[in-house]
Amino acid sequence: MSCYCNVTCTCNVIYKYMCNLCSREIYEKGKRAFVSYIQSYTKHECYLIFRIKDLDIAKVAQCFGLLHLPKMPELKGKTFPDFTPQEIDTDTIPYRDKLKEKQRKKKRKLVELKEGNSKKKFKQETTSWSKQKERTERKARRRNRQDAKTKEAMVLNDGELEELAQDAKLVKKLKNKQISAEQFSQEFDLDDQ
Repeated sequence: MSCYCNVTCTCNVIYKYMCNLCSREIYEKGKRAFVSYIQSYTKHECYLIFRIKDLDIAKVAQCFGLLHLPKMPELKGKTFPDFTPQEIDTDTIPYRDKLKEKQRKKKRKLVELKEGNSKKKFKQETTSWSKQKERTERKARRRNRQDAKTKEAMVLNDGELEELAQDAKLVKKLKNKQISAEQFSQEFDLDDQ
């Protein structure tokens, strides 16, 4: 019981530390670590042991010092009442390193200039943190190529179609006992030559 209490206390210390907005590096590393942790948890081979449903994601997010949950496919459509996102503009969190902070501000100004005077800000479409989209596109391309190859192989000319139809008629006659097995084999052999 005391061990869990220590972990909870440590999580609270980290969370309070992040809420003080001390460094952007820590914020970004915590966010990346959280995403990596959740992805590894969902994709682990021992899914019977590591079940995402049993994981307290709100506590994990607090342990990683997140101010808000990142948008990722693994958390899509789920709510976490235990986690309260902080009403803090994350763009205001500065880097400790002055050079990095200067570069970040330059990039931010360039992005604002590219957006121009448009007052409408379009919501960016969230993309999967994993490479799932690329994999599905590659699979679709492979499937299309394989389908094209099988269609080419399946194309029969008129002569082959007529032979198939005659063979099917012979098999039907044999099943209905309209011809004997000897007659079937003779006519079938004649067709092959």
